[in-house]
Amino acid sequence: MASGTTLDPAERVDSCSRQRTVLLWLELAAFAIWQVLFVFAHPTDWSQRVMTLIWVAVMLLFIGTGGGLMMRRDLRRVMNDELAVAHRHEAQRWGFWAAMLAGAGLYGLDVFRPVSLPIALHVVLSAGLGLALIRYVWLETRAERGG
Repeated sequence: MASGTTLDPAERVDSCSRQRTVLLWLELAAFAIWQVLFVFAHPTDWSQRVMTLIWVAVMLLFIGTGGGLMMRRDLRRVMNDELAVAHRHEAQRWGFWAAMLAGAGLYGLDVFRPVSLPIALHVVLSAGLGLALIRYVWLETRAERGG
């Protein structure tokens, strides 16, 4: 493709699909960094907690929409084909079950060792969002490679 030429619709969709996969990997890396930061610096003041809530909202939007909110409507329609929607739904199911199992585990643990609310919430959110994101990245990467 010569420089200065516009992409045809199929090339544009392929390009956006690759960009979404790269963005998913970056989101997963950012999630891992978020986990490390939480371990070493528990968010105690309100600004850190607000940033955590914003981060959670961004991740939920990304997993819920496939990262396509900033695309044109026609491109978003093509990008959200049946396979992409199926990947998101499977990732959301995995995240739901991870959050439920984490919550149940914390409920059982609390009988033997009390767990603070901020820690419990972080564990449940991290389990749910983390596993959903990992599953989504895995499915999209596999599809991108033709597997």
